[in-house]
Amino acid sequence: MRLGIGLLCILAFAMELALLGCEQDVVKQFQANQSALKQNEGLATDQFTASITFCKRVGKKTGRYIGRGHDFTMAEKSYVHGMVDFTNVPCDRTQSIHLVWIKPDGRELYRRYAEVLVTQTSDGYFTLTKWLDAEDLGYLKEVSHETDEARFTLSSRLNTSKVKEREVGRYKLRVYWNRELLLEDSFQLTES
Repeated sequence: MRLGIGLLCILAFAMELALLGCEQDVVKQFQANQSALKQNEGLATDQFTASITFCKRVGKKTGRYIGRGHDFTMAEKSYVHGMVDFTNVPCDRTQSIHLVWIKPDGRELYRRYAEVLVTQTSDGYFTLTKWLDAEDLGYLKEVSHETDEARFTLSSRLNTSKVKEREVGRYKLRVYWNRELLLEDSFQLTES
């Protein structure tokens, strides 16, 4: 009996390693695609992609990113939204995604954590996003939507209001896909 349980544990561990290996392939392929784009080699339209856009706000009705850029100033009430758009997402597997804000001194400011599952339906794709508390991983909120493509957007915002007294400098947003760094981008924060 003990041998059977031990064998099951070893098989379960081997399956987990195999699944993690597949995810590393997704990240490696993404990084290769990014390199090809930088060299203007083009990209197949069915490839997994992700991008970060910084903006001052997001339109409530349209969802448009308003005030895009990489340079922002502190104001009485101001935010920098980090919008992360994913397209051609692998389906039928829960993806763990961390959005991590980094201060100019290189230390982590805070993070958001989500689990996202995209499934194909007869009409398109259904995405279920579960936002979790980064400390105890308890569920905070669930959001779902349907689209015609395997895509979704995650967002996080940084309060840059004067009352927060943020240090000026270059802030980064890092995106981790199943605990592996997928991409990062930065913006400059200055005093008004």
